[in-house]
Amino acid sequence: MDELPGWKTEDHHGRPIEITGILDQRELPRIDQITLKTNRDSQLYYIVRKASWISIEELLTPEVYH
Repeated sequence: MDELPGWKTEDHHGRPIEITGILDQRELPRIDQITLKTNRDSQLYYIVRKASWISIEELLTPEVYH
């Protein structure tokens, strides 16, 4: 996300945003094994390609309104 044009972590941290893009799947090395193994096991991860975002006012929680 730090590579997205105009993305500033300090502006978006803890605030609701909507991220859109192309959802893809990839077999990648397991992130929880970074410091445990040099040859990490593979795991299926979801990736959002060509990501973009917009700030939204509220989280999408319709159950709060009834």
